[in-house]
Amino acid sequence: MGWKELNHQASKEAREGDPKKAEELWREALRELVQKGNSGREDSLLVYYNLFRHYLLLDDLKRAEKVGQQQLDVSLRVHGKLHGVTAKVHSGLGELYERQFKYEDALEHYRLALAAWEHSMGPEHIKTGELLHRMSLFACVTGLSKKLYLWHHC
Repeated sequence: MGWKELNHQASKEAREGDPKKAEELWREALRELVQKGNSGREDSLLVYYNLFRHYLLLDDLKRAEKVGQQQLDVSLRVHGKLHGVTAKVHSGLGELYERQFKYEDALEHYRLALAAWEHSMGPEHIKTGELLHRMSLFACVTGLSKKLYLWHHC
């Protein structure tokens, strides 16, 4: 099976309730991408994303962080810091760090995601608005509201 088929099968296994099999298949898809020299390219981002979300769902935050950082490295290399894909990765890492109570790290990734969404999609895009809303809630809950400078978006 090729990496696309492995990725698809892993997603199916995850939906059907076999997380170990899903992880095994996603890992195999990454191995195949490495063998073909594509582990640091666009193709691998989808597999990294699925594996990252999988670990988040399993509440395996340490593994999610490792995969999320790998995903970010690839996205920065392939797309640069102000691309929508990179924004999505930063947003996911912000969510991860928020769940780990690493609020300063979460805030930094949310800020980077916001900059990328604004640049790639524009300030009026729904993704930008959704992230602003999430950041506002985050600031209220964590007490970091003074560190968020959102008024220029109002």
